[in-house]
Amino acid sequence: MSRVRWRVAVAGASIFMLGQVLLAGPVGAVSGSVTITADMPSAVPAGRNWSFNDFFPRTVRVPTGTDIKFINQGFHTFTLLPAGVTATQDQHGNGLAVNDTDDSGLNVNGTTHSELNLPALGPTSFTCGSPAAPCGFDGSAVVSSGAPFGPPAPFVVHVSAAPGSYVFHCRVHAGMSGRLDVLPANATGSTASQLDKQVARQVKHDLKGAWAADRRANHDALILNEDGTRTWHVTAGTSSADGRVALLEFLPKAIDIQHGDSVVFRPRSPNEPHTVTFPGDLGTEFAPFCEVGATDVPLGPTGCNFGPPDELELDGGNGVWQVTTPTTVSDSGIIGPPRLASDNGLPSTAILNTWTVSFAGAEAGRYTYVCQIHGGMAGTITVHCRAISLRRPGLRIRADVSASKRRFQTSTAARAA
Repeated sequence: MSRVRWRVAVAGASIFMLGQVLLAGPVGAVSGSVTITADMPSAVPAGRNWSFNDFFPRTVRVPTGTDIKFINQGFHTFTLLPAGVTATQDQHGNGLAVNDTDDSGLNVNGTTHSELNLPALGPTSFTCGSPAAPCGFDGSAVVSSGAPFGPPAPFVVHVSAAPGSYVFHCRVHAGMSGRLDVLPANATGSTASQLDKQVARQVKHDLKGAWAADRRANHDALILNEDGTRTWHVTAGTSSADGRVALLEFLPKAIDIQHGDSVVFRPRSPNEPHTVTFPGDLGTEFAPFCEVGATDVPLGPTGCNFGPPDELELDGGNGVWQVTTPTTVSDSGIIGPPRLASDNGLPSTAILNTWTVSFAGAEAGRYTYVCQIHGGMAGTITVHCRAISLRRPGLRIRADVSASKRRFQTSTAARAA
């Protein structure tokens, strides 16, 4: 999907895993199947850059011997777990990223080094998963589609597990999970009508949560500092309270400030990493490296021993936090709320929780910025040399007076880019 660019980066390194992970072999296909879909682009409201981090349906009842067809409409994995294993347990060891243990230094932005968890993002087998040769799930071992490295094809699993409840989840997005209830072979599972109604209820509930998140985040907020400057706040991506819809947007999308002001970007989505990158996409959200002994060496023109990169490190930013012209290059590196790190088993030092950009000495003009990970996630800041009024049409101002500063929060609908 165009909303997520990181699959391109993963694809270049996916060859690294080829032939290394072959746990689940193909089994014979059977007639009849149940379909589970990850993401629902067709339900995204027009003009919004949202993504459903949810499975549709989230709960499925099937008799043992059934085929399950997984349709991927985003950047997700379909990972079936053995009996007794929870999604949280698997996520901590096999989540999106891991520590780069052989690099003890710090990134330019002050975070510790981490890298994409390539083995966990790969499939458990490269020889099964098609409708003609499904992967077998007997309930004793993990079966995973892996993340899509190109246009996603259906991933088919033949369920031969004993009756019981099993968890499936996405290793990319913590908290995106569902339940597979396996019934005896002669039992009747969920009907198509039941599943359709369940999906409709899920979409309605998910959208309600997404609109609530939009109302909470889509406003201007500022602090008047004692020196006369102002600090504005922008939400760098948010989500519904349960994390099932990610709003891949900067909210508000456009703000007007004075030179000398600063802007704090705060990410609020628990399972989506972001960057704040001026003036546009630099292609640095992941950095390919080769491991030479205990040293990480940037990938050269001949690759790593004429092969793909050994690792893809997460963006550590460029350390530039003061923006003075519309062409100034400033990159935060990976930012996210604390849960983004903890849910993936990473230390809190692996990502920044906020990113502040100063416009002290900035020339007047229109400044653009993007998230390098999510296509279409962009914003603008217009810097004025003259004082700007806070009393704009439709703008409500609320004052909160404290001992050292006054906080004003203004609420209005999102402004067009």
